[in-house]
Amino acid sequence: MGRARLHGDDAGFTLLEILVALTIMGILTGLAVGPFRAYERATKEQGSVRDVVSTLRNAQERAVSEARTYCVTFNTSAGTYTLSRPVDPSATPLQCDATTVGVRKAFDLRSRIAFESVSFTSASGSNTVFFTPRGSATPGNVVISRPGSSKRYTVSVEGLTARVSSTS
Repeated sequence: MGRARLHGDDAGFTLLEILVALTIMGILTGLAVGPFRAYERATKEQGSVRDVVSTLRNAQERAVSEARTYCVTFNTSAGTYTLSRPVDPSATPLQCDATTVGVRKAFDLRSRIAFESVSFTSASGSNTVFFTPRGSATPGNVVISRPGSSKRYTVSVEGLTARVSSTS
């Protein structure tokens, strides 16, 4: 009885074949990183816009359900916005600033977006939107962008109905 001999048709891969396959996979992975990062930044940008819209809608809901005025103040230079209540709801004009009482929640979005422009028709400044207990608001809009992107989002607040919407 003889031993079985294996000839040049052994099963398996050579080291060279494995290295070539790994090199090709590395190149393809490297090519996919750029588009993935752009997708990730765009997704964060859209999420930030949804956060702004959600905060404005939350302020409108609170104003109606609690029968109190709420305001959202945008700080364009710092890239932040704050949800709060006026100190004195009977004062004219209403003021929402660092001395506000009750709810005070600051949102910092500097790393993801920038407020290009904020324009509301309130007596206490164009960077503040007020939501009243009767369901109305100071009309205006916020234009949001991401540094390095040409895409712009506009978040609008209607005055009579306090409807909040966004467009890109």
